[in-house]
Amino acid sequence: MATALPSTNDKTERNEIIYGQEKVVVTLLQILSRAKNMVDICADFRAPSVSIEVEPYNKALLDLKSRGVRFRQITEITKDNLSSSKELMRFAEVRHLDGVKGNFMTSEKEYLAPVVLFQKGKVTSQIIYSNVREVLEQHKYLFETLWTRAVAAKHKIQEMEDGIKPDFIEIVRDPIEIQNIFINLIKSSTKEIMIMIPTTNAIRCQADIGILQLLKKIATNNDVNIRILAPLNDYSVEQKIQNVLSCFSTSSAMLRNIETSSATKSTIIIIDRKESLVTELNDDSKDTFVDSLGFATYSNSRSTVLSYVSIFESFWLQTEMYKKVKETERMQKEFIGIAAHELRNPIQPILGLAEIVKSKIKDAKQYESLDIIIRNAKRLKRLTEDILDVTKIESQSLDLKKEQFNLSDVITNAMNDIMTSIDFLRKNQRNAIKLLYHQPQDIFIQADKGRITQVIFNLLSNAVKSTEEGTISVSLEKKEDNDHVVISVKDTGAGIDPGILPRLFTKFATKSFAGTGLGLYISKSIVEAHGGKIGAENNSDGRGATFAFSLPSIIQQDRRQESMAINTTTTATMIDDIEERIKTKMKRIFLVDDDYDHTITFKVGLEHAGFEVDAYNDSTIALSNFKPDYYDLLLIDIKMPKIDGLELYERIRKVDDKVKVWFITAYELYYKTLAEVSSKSKEEKILDRFIQKPIEINNLVKQIKSELD
Repeated sequence: MATALPSTNDKTERNEIIYGQEKVVVTLLQILSRAKNMVDICADFRAPSVSIEVEPYNKALLDLKSRGVRFRQITEITKDNLSSSKELMRFAEVRHLDGVKGNFMTSEKEYLAPVVLFQKGKVTSQIIYSNVREVLEQHKYLFETLWTRAVAAKHKIQEMEDGIKPDFIEIVRDPIEIQNIFINLIKSSTKEIMIMIPTTNAIRCQADIGILQLLKKIATNNDVNIRILAPLNDYSVEQKIQNVLSCFSTSSAMLRNIETSSATKSTIIIIDRKESLVTELNDDSKDTFVDSLGFATYSNSRSTVLSYVSIFESFWLQTEMYKKVKETERMQKEFIGIAAHELRNPIQPILGLAEIVKSKIKDAKQYESLDIIIRNAKRLKRLTEDILDVTKIESQSLDLKKEQFNLSDVITNAMNDIMTSIDFLRKNQRNAIKLLYHQPQDIFIQADKGRITQVIFNLLSNAVKSTEEGTISVSLEKKEDNDHVVISVKDTGAGIDPGILPRLFTKFATKSFAGTGLGLYISKSIVEAHGGKIGAENNSDGRGATFAFSLPSIIQQDRRQESMAINTTTTATMIDDIEERIKTKMKRIFLVDDDYDHTITFKVGLEHAGFEVDAYNDSTIALSNFKPDYYDLLLIDIKMPKIDGLELYERIRKVDDKVKVWFITAYELYYKTLAEVSSKSKEEKILDRFIQKPIEINNLVKQIKSELD
């Protein structure tokens, strides 16, 4: 006869080993009968059959349900115990835990664990019993921990019956195992493969283990959609890889370029939107797939896999958007080039002919009217150039044509030019404004002469506009470190509005009703493109402001001079100045431009300046009338019908290879191309100069005269 355990009313705490199946069963049944609120059991895969097949035990468990006692059991559900597990679920909350080992049971106040594990359909012959509080609490905590990790039995059973693989996330550290998983995943695909490869070397390593060949085979033979993201536009790989990649042009296999900087540093592969493998790129310099790897994350968790699908789709969409943006930028550049041509073309005859007519008339009112036309034509010209400059800056295509020149001479010329502006002339009539230039020495720099002139002229123009009376002083100095120079323009005008000062060098930063607010933005971009800096501040005495910018210097030649004041009392008109200085032998010019208005403008202006000009609108007629060894200079437009300017010149060279040629164009693209060709023509100088429309006639005359004299 089995001995019963002490009553729960016995306060004595005790640990005891109980021997014999009969005593074990009695003890087990007594604990179950004394339970009032809960019974928790953790047991291995053999426990479900014991719960169902050992009749006394089964009745005791059913009694728990009838008394409303909560019964929870953790076990491992397998194919062998599937039927017993389903039966157990009728009267217990059951959860599955892979590979669970060790069996124990707890109620409110008692603990039981077998010394010898259960056998199928049989009760163990030895158990450990305890009602010690510490033992009980430890095992309750252990059960709760395992319970949270376990999955509901119904889900596990459904996975087993439907053949669904359970959710998992594995960290794989063995490179060989990662490689095998990678290959097997690709082989297992039935619908879709998504791969994102981060670097060129990763492509090469994957090709070496046959990944690309395997993808090619699947794309060719199976009905599987394959999409690959990889860096393609900045690498040189073996021809075999290029040949493999060429297969991804079919409808079922697509390959897109991804910018290396934007890609992750992991290879991501997603199979049928059900499984994912993410391999860490530990060392991209290694030559083999295995050596380059860190760890990998392998998962079939729906939430995890769909997260990687979302990442892939985002990059896939980004590549499409990037392609469209590039195409839009290309079309924008083409449009701006055409628009610039169409804007420049009407300006040329308006400006040129107005200057010529102005030089001939005597009537004061007509003279003033032409002044207005010329002034506004120049404003339109500057606006056109500013818009083009901003476009170049924002598309990062602002090209610098660097040369060595004396910065002091550029400043002097810019000051002479500013004195012909209407703003300066008006103020100078009442002796309200004075220009000073502090020039201690000649300083040479390597920079884009035209662009630096543009910056200086813009700063001077702003100073003149803001100064009603007083002084505008320009200074040039070389800093003590001897590697950069500083040009400053100081005025006594209204100063800079404090509200606009923080954004002074941004686009459209202006409170003036005249001007676009683009000049300082363009100036800043030009200076910074040269490696310099630009800034501005209000003067400490409360009158006016100072703008200054720095540039790298290369050579210094001492030529000490005192500060000099620019003579502003007389400003001869441009055409009059040209006429006064032309006292040399008449030069012959051969002019070809398909635009009739341009041809007339250039011809009249050049003849007025003392040149002999043969002008043609038709390039074929011009070629037939060309006289070898007769002309001093060819002025040829580039974009013409029938025979374009470049081809026309090549034909002329065959009969006269000594005559100089200047090309004229309003197209930005042609102008840039000519600059590049000219800079590369070292041994054979094909291009002497190229002129960008619109150009003021007086400037063209000065340049030609300087060249031919």
